[in-house]
Amino acid sequence: MPAKMQIALMLLSLSVFGCGGPQYALSGSARVPGAHGAIQVEKADEGKLLVTVILDELSPPSHLGDEYTSYVLWFQPEDADPVQKGPLKYDPKQRRGKATATADQRSFDLSVTAEASPDATEPGVIVVAKQQIRED
Repeated sequence: MPAKMQIALMLLSLSVFGCGGPQYALSGSARVPGAHGAIQVEKADEGKLLVTVILDELSPPSHLGDEYTSYVLWFQPEDADPVQKGPLKYDPKQRRGKATATADQRSFDLSVTAEASPDATEPGVIVVAKQQIRED
């Protein structure tokens, strides 16, 4: 990622999240190369993590195929199946998706997929963005 883009992303994430806990950059996959955003991780009750995901410059899911209606957030701990954490709230005017969820684990893979339903029970084949979260 070019240096100017990294600086812009950092400033964007600071303006969106403030100066809370750790942040991770989030870039769109080859299917949505212009998408970019950030992940904010904060400590929550009982040792859990509160994870907020924001993706900007995100085209409507239907641009990936007529059957796609939602973007869905998934957490996959090491040596475990992916867990659906809910759909991103998508704003077509701002071209932004946002979701907040809690995680029981401190290390997991986070992914956002395009789905035909917000109630998908397993991740689909179109991965929009992916990032490793490590809060050891």
